[in-house]
Amino acid sequence: MGDINNDGLPDLYFVSNLGADQLYLNKGKMKFKNITETAFANQDRSDWHTAVSMADVNADGWLDIYVCKHGLGQTDKVNYRNLLYINNRDNTFTEKAKEYGIDDPGRSIDADFLDYDQDGDLDLFVTNHRENTCIMDQYFQKPYKELFHSNRLYRNDGDKFTEVTKASGVLSFGFCLASSVGDLNNDGWRIFM
Repeated sequence: MGDINNDGLPDLYFVSNLGADQLYLNKGKMKFKNITETAFANQDRSDWHTAVSMADVNADGWLDIYVCKHGLGQTDKVNYRNLLYINNRDNTFTEKAKEYGIDDPGRSIDADFLDYDQDGDLDLFVTNHRENTCIMDQYFQKPYKELFHSNRLYRNDGDKFTEVTKASGVLSFGFCLASSVGDLNNDGWRIFM
């Protein structure tokens, strides 16, 4: 939920794993208009999507939309890369995740934007899930120690993000199903978990 056209009304974006995502513009008085086809012209939105976050990624005063992708199948046959829809300020969006360096290739479950380094811009934490849901396989048959299987942290460097997972010490492996952001000890620094 977020106000994509700055009219003071919260709009709705729904992800789907059985069909295309949908974007609804709030017209007021509990009336919504489906603007999916015009907002995302010629863009494929039919993959297995698991979560959506709205944030002003490029700091232009307009909310952008970040979509997490997941699914079944081998990574060389399925595109799991997350999507970033930059707001064109006219109820349309352009996909630019690769351009911004946050087209995360893992099987993503959730994503949070936060200023983890307190430099005034929004960084990104992506929660990823391993491809195999068998815990026994995780610990006894196949080691998962590559960055691909980890949650990832991306530092905002202005016009592009830099992946800093290992450098920041948040390399992690497991069956992550959600993430959250907060200041647990009230020291002014927000963390993700």
